[in-house]
Order: sequence, then C-alpha cells, then structure tokens
Amino acid sequence: NQVLQMGGGNQQQAAAMMTKLLQGGGGGSIQKAGDNSKELLNQWVSKLTGKTPTKDEIIYNTVEIQDSKPTQYVSHMVILTVDPRTYTGQPSTSKKAAELSAVRQALQENGQSTGQVQGSGAGTTSKSSKKKKKNKK
Repeated sequence: NQVLQMGGGNQQQAAAMMTKLLQGGGGGSIQKAGDNSKELLNQWVSKLTGKTPTKDEIIYNTVEIQDSKPTQYVSHMVILTVDPRTYTGQPSTSKKAAELSAVRQALQENGQSTGQVQGSGAGTTSKSSKKKKKNKK
C-alpha cells in the first residue's frame, strides 16, 4: 500500500512490480521474500576466490521427484571455483525454492549464515528483530 500512496509518475510501474513479487513472479534474481541466501553465497564465493562468481561457476541441477504428489523438485548444486562437492537441498514445490534450499545447504555446510527470514542469518532484518533490540535497552 505504501508504494501506491507515494507520489511520482511511476506508481503504475511500482504497483505492477509489487504484484509480480507477491505472485512469486519476476526475474531470476528475485528470491523468496526476505531470503537473500543466493546473495550471501555469491559474497562468500567472492571472498574465497577474489572475483564474482558466474553462472558457469555455480551449477544447479534441479530435477522433478518422480511420482511426487503434489509435484516436488530437488536441486543439486556445485560451486566449481570452491570445491567439487555437490550440495543437495530439501524437496520443494518449485524449482526456484529447490535451488534456494541447495544454496542454504551449501552455506550451512561451510559454516556460513543463511538468508532465511526465520533463521538468525546475517543480512536478515525483520520487524521482530528490531523490536528485540529496542526491548533490550
């Protein structure tokens, strides 16, 4: 609602973007609301290698789980510039969610924070965490 109430000539464009986000659409860089795990993975790989990883260096293989009702997917990920290990995520109801699960698995196995909203990962901010800080004072 705040976007629609703001002034400026891009209200329709902002509303269309918000609708896309709420419906789970958008570009490949849009992740589960509040989850920046892919960004954290890219930062971690950059720190290790000294350069930003490319699509050719972080490989995803996402497959449908046969006979699953409802349809579920699982994603396997390899970070070629770091090590040859395969990280496997949890079964998920969408390909994007399956990839995100594999990313979180890779971060966890390497002692890195994940970007999940409900977790205590670095880079996440929520109203509840801000309230906790205020209450401690």
